[in-house]
Amino acid sequence: MSEHKATVRRVLEESLRLNTSDLGDADPIFSAGLIDSFALLELITVLESTFGIRITAEKATIENLDSIEGISGLIDTCS
Repeated sequence: MSEHKATVRRVLEESLRLNTSDLGDADPIFSAGLIDSFALLELITVLESTFGIRITAEKATIENLDSIEGISGLIDTCS
């Protein structure tokens, strides 16, 4: 799972213009208000494109998308 974390950080920084330097792997992103629902949809699109995966509605949950750690685990389950 950890091999995806650096790429997830890069996606958050480049696509969503989110500064991740002070963001821990388990820190909340969406529930902390760092991104809104529109950015969350963009994040899903960019993740699918970057990793060549399909994120189904069942897997597009806040638990899976609210932290770098959660997103990395989601990528593993969609690969």
